[in-house]
Amino acid sequence: MDGFLCGERRSLVEELADYLGLLSVGYVPRDNQVYESGLRVLLKNIEADKKEEWMEVVNDFEALPERFERQKAWWEKETSWPRVYIGGSPITKSKHLSVIASSLGEGKERFLLLAIGPKRMDYKKSLKLMKSLAKRIAS
Repeated sequence: MDGFLCGERRSLVEELADYLGLLSVGYVPRDNQVYESGLRVLLKNIEADKKEEWMEVVNDFEALPERFERQKAWWEKETSWPRVYIGGSPITKSKHLSVIASSLGEGKERFLLLAIGPKRMDYKKSLKLMKSLAKRIAS
């Protein structure tokens, strides 16, 4: 998994978004760097009727970089990964979104990876992939 540690995070985020058909977001705490892919697919699959509901989703997306930093206590203290949040999370507020969050690597190489989708997403597939990635990076 040397490629992951040498800057292939953007590719990982893009591949995750394509494979799962969700918004994929990666965050590198060391650099406060955010990578994202799949917003169009997420918006296509959200079940929202009102303008305000759509705006919640867009606001969540735009606020991601700030929220990662603001929620630092959450992801630094958490020891059990991956985490599943339905209808809101430490990073998103919209009741129309679900988030599967994982922490990959340790120390300076720590990388937070999120799969963000509608509440009716394929949790089993997403969790299986997140757990597999964590095992590969740990070995």
